[in-house]
Amino acid sequence: MPIPPLVVAAGVALLGVLALADQTVSGIRRAQRGPARSHVAKVDPAVACPACERGMRKVTFHGVEIDECPFCAGQWFDAGEIETISQMDPIPKRFLNVFAIDGEVTRLPGERGCPRCQQELQSVELRGQSVDVCTTCQGVWLDRGEFKSVVK
Repeated sequence: MPIPPLVVAAGVALLGVLALADQTVSGIRRAQRGPARSHVAKVDPAVACPACERGMRKVTFHGVEIDECPFCAGQWFDAGEIETISQMDPIPKRFLNVFAIDGEVTRLPGERGCPRCQQELQSVELRGQSVDVCTTCQGVWLDRGEFKSVVK
C-alpha cells in the first residue's frame, strides 16, 4: 500500500525541523565553548629545532605562541612564556603530556643554537631542571618532558 503524499510531506518537513534543531544546538554548544583556545601551525623548516635540527611549528594557547618540534617534542619558549603558561589554571595538557614522532636528538646540550638568533644556548638550572637558555634573547629550550619538571 503506497504512503499518502500528505504523510510523506509531513515526514520530510519533520526531518527538516529536526535537522535545523540539531544545527541550532550544535551552534549553541560551539558558542558556549567560545573561540578556539589553541592553534597548531604547519611545520616551518626555516625555524630549526635546537635538538634535532628539523623544522618546528608554532603552537598558540590562549594567545601565547611557542615553537614546538613535532619530531623530538622539544619546546621553545620566548622570554616570559614559561611563566605565563605555568600560571594558567589548568595548565594545558599539551605541555604536560608530550609525545614525539621519533624522539631522535642529534645535538646534545652545549651544542645547540637558539632558533631565534642562532647564538649558542647555555645550560642552566631552572627550578631544579637543567635547561638550555639563550643569553642574548632570553628564550628557553625544554627537551621532551622537561616542562613538567620546571613547573612542578
